[in-house]
Amino acid sequence: MSKDIKITVISNFCAHYRKNIYERLAQVYAARFIFFSDGKDTYWESKNRIDLGDFEGEYLKGFWLTKKVRITPDLIPKLLKDDSDVIIKDITGRFALPVTFLITKIKKVPFILWTGVWQHPKTFFHTLTFPLMKWIYQGSDAVCVYGTHVKEYLSSLGVDPKKMFIAAQAVDNAKFSRDVPLEEKQQLKAKLNIGTRKVILFVGQMEVRKGIYYLIDAVEKLDAEKVAVILLGNGSHLEDVKRIVEQRNMKQVIFLDYVDNNDLYRYYSIADIFVLPSITTANFKEPWGLVVNEAMNQGCPIVTTTAVGAAAGGLVKDGVNGYVVPEKDPGRLFQALDNILTDDDLSQSMRNRSKDMIKNWTDEERLDGIVQAVSFSLQLKRAGEMVTKDEVVRHG
Repeated sequence: MSKDIKITVISNFCAHYRKNIYERLAQVYAARFIFFSDGKDTYWESKNRIDLGDFEGEYLKGFWLTKKVRITPDLIPKLLKDDSDVIIKDITGRFALPVTFLITKIKKVPFILWTGVWQHPKTFFHTLTFPLMKWIYQGSDAVCVYGTHVKEYLSSLGVDPKKMFIAAQAVDNAKFSRDVPLEEKQQLKAKLNIGTRKVILFVGQMEVRKGIYYLIDAVEKLDAEKVAVILLGNGSHLEDVKRIVEQRNMKQVIFLDYVDNNDLYRYYSIADIFVLPSITTANFKEPWGLVVNEAMNQGCPIVTTTAVGAAAGGLVKDGVNGYVVPEKDPGRLFQALDNILTDDDLSQSMRNRSKDMIKNWTDEERLDGIVQAVSFSLQLKRAGEMVTKDEVVRHG
């Protein structure tokens, strides 16, 4: 690790969950960051801030060709002039990703892909671009992956496992594990009119891909006098979900529009269960689900599905710190929730395991994976240069 090594990291924007790792990279390397989005990405909560951190970075001007394609022409000359030893690019950007990959190949600069994709989307667009993505996967000098599930997927596409490095998905554990006094918890419950009821918490967008309709079906059977279900977030299906809840007279459901990320830990602290029931759709498979990390810091038992990266990647252990149920199965989802709600010993055991397990999922671990990838890509380049020199000598 050396400040003599220059890296450029290219992503759509500086999300709150990436700020810490970017700052750590800037402490290790001579790093600069280029962002190409204005935060209007379809999956992003518009009320969340995008900014910079304690590192050298800039946002490029551009325009949206479609709702999912952001064009930033200035990226091209910046990359051509860039003198970094390594370029790191995450999976985002239908324009930025292929442009970055092609220019690094032309300049023969090591390219590291950072990805959480573990199933290629099945839309018409993604079917057409699959050969391009496979070429990028295989042509990357190194790949940082969210977990073992991504590594297994890329291996199935012929990507060399030796060049893949796990950069464990992590949040700021110190922020989300902050102690919440009992009095403050009681005040929050009173504000939400929860009383002494047990709490199931969902945090995420009200979208089909989050499995929200299956969750509604699952919690409908729960006793509204004993259980409160907090649905925290908004999205294009919010009004439809509200309509269903009203039609079914589900008094156990409480809707919360938006809570700043810095305040979420208080809501996790009152939750008896955190649930993330994401499903696979034509254009989505949950890469990870960092809300799981956040909730575990407050000791929440987790109920999630087989379509969630945090489960496939090993953070949620079925029967240990929660349950992993088949996706799109409200019956199994209900049973998992009910098991925890009705068994205090099981609930406490899962709470303890969540708090203990999350301690190992840190930005230090994530940084270590990226550092390994940088070292590997530079060694690969040096080895290639040595081979070229030997060939020149032999044929000279």
